Amino acid sequence: MSQNSMKRGLSVLQKKVVQELVMQDVTKKTIAEIAEEYGINERTIYRWKNDIEFVEELNKQNDLSLQAFTYEATNKLKGLVRHGNSEQAVINAIKLVLQSQGKLKEQEGVNVNVSHNVIQDGVSSDLLDDIDAILRGE
Repeated sequence: MSQNSMKRGLSVLQKKVVQELVMQDVTKKTIAEIAEEYGINERTIYRWKNDIEFVEELNKQNDLSLQAFTYEATNKLKGLVRHGNSEQAVINAIKLVLQSQGKLKEQEGVNVNVSHNVIQDGVSSDLLDDIDAILRGE
């Protein structure tokens, strides 16, 4: 691809199609429906989706849309913390907030401490057998 074609910029129509593609999750429009709405062939959109400049703009607009969605999700999460319908919903929302801030981490394993009071309970033959096996490296 020559440098001139890389610096040409997207047409107004291409920019509108980019916006339609970004909003597909909301509008539920198919590529065919978008093409028909803008009076172009469906294959044209697929060809554009192989164009570096078009893809870069599509990715840029998707990133911006995701940032706006993050804002929306954060507000919804804050609303759940403050006004959740159930105690479990509030607890889950709080956990998500704390995890997103790095203040709550999942435990990898469980530590268990077991103590045996030999003086009080005595020493069973099973315990002595276990100790012998450990000492022998079994």
